Amino acid sequence: MLLKNAFIYIDGSFKSSDLYIINETEWIIGEDLSSIKCNQIIDLSKKYIVPGLVDVHVHLREPGFEYKETILTGSESAKAGGFTSICAMPNVTPSPDDIDNIRLIQDIVDKDACINVYQYSCITEGRLGQNLVDVSKLKDFVIGFSDDGNPVSSDLIMKKMIEQSAMHDVLIAAHCEDFSYEDPRMSEYMNIKRDIELLKNTDTSCRYHVCHVSSKKSIELIRQAKKDGISVTCETAPHYLVFTKEDVISENFKMNPPLGDKEDKEALIQAVCDGTIDIIATDHAPHTYEDKLAGAMGVIGMETSFSSMYTYLVKTGIIKLEKLIELMSVNPSCIFRIPKYSDFTVLDLDAENTVKSDGFLSLGRNTPFEGMTLNGRVIKTICKGKIVWEYTQ
Repeated sequence: MLLKNAFIYIDGSFKSSDLYIINETEWIIGEDLSSIKCNQIIDLSKKYIVPGLVDVHVHLREPGFEYKETILTGSESAKAGGFTSICAMPNVTPSPDDIDNIRLIQDIVDKDACINVYQYSCITEGRLGQNLVDVSKLKDFVIGFSDDGNPVSSDLIMKKMIEQSAMHDVLIAAHCEDFSYEDPRMSEYMNIKRDIELLKNTDTSCRYHVCHVSSKKSIELIRQAKKDGISVTCETAPHYLVFTKEDVISENFKMNPPLGDKEDKEALIQAVCDGTIDIIATDHAPHTYEDKLAGAMGVIGMETSFSSMYTYLVKTGIIKLEKLIELMSVNPSCIFRIPKYSDFTVLDLDAENTVKSDGFLSLGRNTPFEGMTLNGRVIKTICKGKIVWEYTQ
């Protein structure tokens, strides 16, 4: 496959070039590759090619909750959003806390997924916060360890996990929430503070990552920890960078942690700009309409992620497109050590689209972006050298 005349992201900047994809792991980029004989030639004048987008925080709901989402529909939603790799959180049933359950999920991925899907293991058995999983046995089969949806409340268990992370070089993706605080911002802050103190006191360096950071106080804490030389990375989600609690008009604006105030949003945007926030991840959390009415927390995000961030961060001049690609592809690939394939996302930055959830490939419809007009569109998603999705009007 030869993609011609595009602006291609190369080493942190865009250059007018051609891209020749040889196979699922090899490709060539050059200014003019017209001499290459190829059966499939696609002219992408005025379009942009970036490394495949990566979402490190996705809830695919299978096994156990297939009425909300499946590995098939979730991966289809991802490809429509330009994602070639996603990391699936462990709050499914049975829990991915032993090798048999992880193999069960991997069999479904191998059968149904249309992009690269990487599974998390739980940190504790059943995500109950009591007994640490056998990290040594699971580490080669998962992308990282998380009890997302639940915090690890026990200091002792988290200390042991940090030690295991350092020993086996595995990533911890921490859902930070301290139930002894009613204020969600303090709840998030105090749990992150606990973990940073544990990292200091254990005198060890591990791959510690904070999920869905939502508040000013938490960001200030993480920024200082980085300055102090502590190994910590973090993510936030598009909804925290666009909306505040003043925007809540329906159940589709409710998630955990909840939207903050204007100061929280501004602090998160500043943290994106100064590098405190390493990754933008969706925390894609599909629910049925009935479950949302009953109080289920979470919103979907993969099919609006790039367009919303391009609209509200790049078009507004807050960051450059190159920075957005770092946050949505380069950094997550590096931090999570995503395997390198011939994965690319093709963008039409001149396109506009109005969000209509009834056209989503996800089973979920719980988006806060419903009816909004966004700029920039994913027009092709290429995974392992093959076009797995393309936009058709």
